Amino acid sequence: MPEIALLGRSNVGKSSLLNSLAGAQQLARTSGTPGRTRLLNLFSVQEGRLRLVDCPGYGYARAARSLRTEWAGLMEQYLTHRSQLALALLLVDGRLEPQALDLDAAAWLRARQIPLQLVATKWDKLSGNQRPLALRRFADAFAAPVLGYSSVSHAGRDELRSLLLSRA
Repeated sequence: MPEIALLGRSNVGKSSLLNSLAGAQQLARTSGTPGRTRLLNLFSVQEGRLRLVDCPGYGYARAARSLRTEWAGLMEQYLTHRSQLALALLLVDGRLEPQALDLDAAAWLRARQIPLQLVATKWDKLSGNQRPLALRRFADAFAAPVLGYSSVSHAGRDELRSLLLSRA
C-alpha cells in the first residue's frame, strides 16, 4: 500500500490536515503543545488504497533533546528505507516567511530523491490578497509548486485528495 508522509515543523498542522483529509475530527490527535506526535502514526484511508503517516515534527518541541534526537533517527530510517513511501508532504505555515528548517528539510528530501509536495497550512488565516503573495514566496524559495490548505475551511482539500489518490 503506498504511503504518504506528513512532515513539517512542530505545530504546523500535520494532524489537523490528516483529520481534514480523512473527514474525521479525531482520527489523529491534535494539540496546542508542540511535540505531541512522538511516533510514526499510520492511517489507512480510501478503503485501504492509501496510508497516511503522521510524523513527529521537527524544530521546537517540548521534549528532551535525547528524545528529539531519537525522533530524527526514526524519521531518517523511515524516509530512506521505506519502499512503500510514495510522497512526502512538506507542510509549512502559510502565514510565515520560508523557514530555514523547512528549506533544509526540502533539500534533504531532494538529495535522497524522495518525491515532495509543498503544502502551506493555516490558509484560512490569510486574506485573499495575501494568498497569491504567499504562494509565490514559497514557490520561489523552495523552487517547487505549493498548495494552500486550510484544515478549518477545507480550502485545497479536493486538490490535495486528487494528488494523493494519483499516488495510490
